Amino acid sequence: MRSLPPNKFVTRVVNGSPIYQYADPLVCKCVYFGTQQNWDAYRQEMFAQRIADENQMTAIMNQEAWDWGPWGWP
Repeated sequence: MRSLPPNKFVTRVVNGSPIYQYADPLVCKCVYFGTQQNWDAYRQEMFAQRIADENQMTAIMNQEAWDWGPWGWP
């Protein structure tokens, strides 16, 4: 784990296939390993999370822009 940069993905090729490694020295004090399929699933999950975060921010911004009139903001 000491040879890997902390909290960054590193790609290595083993037997012609990429292997992704991620050193986590703070939380689990371990190294995660993954294949191309794992990397693709991770990227898809991160994309979906980013879209969800953007949708939530848009909803909050639209709610704050709403004219509540005499009722006021909750």
